[in-house]
Amino acid sequence: IVVGVDRTGRLVRQLLDMSAIEALDQPERSGVVKPAAVLRSLAEELADPGRDVAVEVSPDLDAVELEIEPELFTLAARNLMENAVNHSPSGGVVRCRLAGTCEGGRVVIEDDGPGIPDDELAQVTERFFRGRNKAPIGSGLGLAIVELALGRGGWKLQLQNRDTGGLRAVIAHAT
Repeated sequence: IVVGVDRTGRLVRQLLDMSAIEALDQPERSGVVKPAAVLRSLAEELADPGRDVAVEVSPDLDAVELEIEPELFTLAARNLMENAVNHSPSGGVVRCRLAGTCEGGRVVIEDDGPGIPDDELAQVTERFFRGRNKAPIGSGLGLAIVELALGRGGWKLQLQNRDTGGLRAVIAHAT
């Protein structure tokens, strides 16, 4: 019952998030966000002692500011981190770091989970798509929300399987 209630609560929150993003009156929203602060806050929020998955936010993100509406970045980062934590095995690590320079960098979130089968990579951002490696509490909306939120902020999502296992999600500027 508890798992069902948790899953339903998350689904309702994600549907409301998606509706809020779609209802924005401006096609692209702007602002400035410090990703390190957002990621550390989300790491604390998502900490689950029963899961034993560590979240590391690299100090190289401390000097970074991104030109994106903070609410949009937070929605995208929350969904990426939830997915990373939920797909990582017990004892796994979710790593948040910078790729590139502070000015032209990209935010990277990596996990130790199973990754996404290559034949499903093109579909995972479709609403309600749940692939073979789905987590029990997911609804298939997380990556669709990420793509929509980042797109509204002038950014994009890039997904790659890691050579050592797991998934690499990259938040990169769209231009």
